[in-house]
Amino acid sequence: MATILYGRVSTAEQTVGHQRIQAEKAGFSFDYVLFDVGVSGLSVPLRERPEGRRLFDLLRHGDVLVVR
Repeated sequence: MATILYGRVSTAEQTVGHQRIQAEKAGFSFDYVLFDVGVSGLSVPLRERPEGRRLFDLLRHGDVLVVR
């Protein structure tokens, strides 16, 4: 069983570090950390984002997915 953090950064206010720190403060530790940087969440479906595709390749039944 793996714990995976998936995030997306598309504005100056969002950062990979901030999102990861917030998830870790909530008690999570991660086997995989995936972020799509500079990819719109409105116009690009998750399966079409580079790390979104990787997420679907990695994710297995019983895994924990954390989305910040």
